Amino acid sequence: MLFKLTSELLVAIDGSKHSEKIVKYASSLAKRLKASVVLTYISPKSEVPEDYKEFARNENIEELEYFHEIGEAILEKYSSILKLEGVTHETLTDFGNPAERIVLLAETRNAELIIVGMQGLHGLGRMRSLGSVSRRVVESSSIPVIVVP
Repeated sequence: MLFKLTSELLVAIDGSKHSEKIVKYASSLAKRLKASVVLTYISPKSEVPEDYKEFARNENIEELEYFHEIGEAILEKYSSILKLEGVTHETLTDFGNPAERIVLLAETRNAELIIVGMQGLHGLGRMRSLGSVSRRVVESSSIPVIVVP
């Protein structure tokens, strides 16, 4: 596959320990391909802690603010790796079903490649298997997907 100078790699992270490995791999690949990176975090709206929901109701805070803050903090942390490596990138938070949103974002942005991790926050410990989000991305994407072990 030939990559244009304006190629874009969509890199999806979830804030797990594995996210650093994914971003470092994407950084190395982006430099070799002269591509830019869209570092994205998709917040699954169903995981708001019950304590926060109660606090948010009492303080008139919308739940989406919570998701946005978490996403921004995660992206800021891992964006620093790309900055240090001199990789052109942008960050993007989104909400909803992670697999569906990753594929849709990649298609909408005409990304050349999607990079995800093998397993994330809901990993099965030492068992090595494709995580549910990465599996659904691979199964539903028309764009090539790299799964970082």
